[in-house]
Amino acid sequence: MAERIVATVARRRRRHADGSPIRLDAWPAAWRALAARWLRRNSARARWPTLLTSAGSDAFEIAHDVLDALLESGWIAVEETWRSGRWQPLWIEFTDLPALRAALGLPAPGARQAASAAARAALLDAIERWANWPQRPEQATRRDFAQFARGDTKGISAAEWEWLATQVDLAALGIGDHAPLLCLAAPLILQLPRGHLDCNAVPDFLALTPTTPELASAAEGHVGQWTLVENRTSFERVTRGRAAAEGVLWLPGFPPGWWQTAVARLLALAPAPARIACDPDPAGIEIALTAGKLWEAAGLDWQPWRMNSADLARLPARKPLTPRDRERLDALTAADLPNDLRELAALLAASGEKGEQEGYL
Repeated sequence: MAERIVATVARRRRRHADGSPIRLDAWPAAWRALAARWLRRNSARARWPTLLTSAGSDAFEIAHDVLDALLESGWIAVEETWRSGRWQPLWIEFTDLPALRAALGLPAPGARQAASAAARAALLDAIERWANWPQRPEQATRRDFAQFARGDTKGISAAEWEWLATQVDLAALGIGDHAPLLCLAAPLILQLPRGHLDCNAVPDFLALTPTTPELASAAEGHVGQWTLVENRTSFERVTRGRAAAEGVLWLPGFPPGWWQTAVARLLALAPAPARIACDPDPAGIEIALTAGKLWEAAGLDWQPWRMNSADLARLPARKPLTPRDRERLDALTAADLPNDLRELAALLAASGEKGEQEGYL
């Protein structure tokens, strides 16, 4: 199906495919499940950051694949903005919401999913008050906001949350399903206001809220090297086999702001060079470069790890590059890349294929 790109205003464009939408019968079950999750909000238009957040950590890595597949199949139009040297999705429009629901085997939304106009207006008013609240926490749960808005931690229904997520970027306001977690393994004892936390006491890894490293006044122990791993399965494998002086961090895709703040604090407490392992694909290269900037800002060295052309070539299974991948590669080839990443980018462009690090790490 041919793709059409239309420039709307400066640094904005709209992409969609011409022709009738393609059936989704051959889609992987995980893709169909994520698309169904997005459609529960029953809105023909949604912000991409909101959809990406709703994917959660379990489906974060396939979210862009599902976005590309919906676009290529003719089910959505994507409005993009030029930022940080590349086109990034901003708004997603489902061109035929009822037909897409039917294609995914979803029932039409019931009347009980819709909140009253007065209740919706009150929620938007509460959002405005929350955004302007001087004591607003940087990170809060949905229950925190429900308590703020209605005096009841369970006072906002699931249907209202679904609708609210289509109207505002909840993540940008620090409102999430649960507190985000920094997963790590490290030979450190963090000095906290209420006591000491021995991160080395567990056999694999810990999950800390971002507030924990922020409140740490010091860290005992020595980290000789930080290892960052993108895919959760690979991260867990690496933690089980880490060296005694090695710290391991889970890098959850494109690192969100809370993650960067927490890791920057860890580097201040336990500075050490890093090696960064991400998927051997264009997004993985971007993720590694983004995370590496934290080490550069701290005056520390970093290098890519298990991200060379040989790693990609050895994978038993690979996937074809998408148009979005090609756009990323075009931008990356103009950047100053470390040797391994430059060679990897060249192989990606030549082979037209990408991979996932779980196949070798």
